[in-house]
Amino acid sequence: MQCLQFVCVFSLAGQLDDLLYILDEAGMPSASNKYIFNGDFVDRGSKGVEIMSILLALFMAFPGKFELDASHFFLVEQIMISFFCVRHPSTDHSVYL
Repeated sequence: MQCLQFVCVFSLAGQLDDLLYILDEAGMPSASNKYIFNGDFVDRGSKGVEIMSILLALFMAFPGKFELDASHFFLVEQIMISFFCVRHPSTDHSVYL
């Protein structure tokens, strides 16, 4: 009998290093290694575009084995935050385009 592992991740909050660590430690999604990401993916941190790119690529590459649940945030809002919130280089303040 094959063991089934569920990896549940809550609120990445824009931390790319955390995402990469989780994927490295738990392994890639598969029939026996399923992922669910809950909560805020990119609400803080400066790597929102990178995080959403990785999450959406994994979602498309592993259907049924990798789920995104932005429970209190719509997924579209998560994507918009990641692509439209940039840091102003001279002030290091967030700028929403």
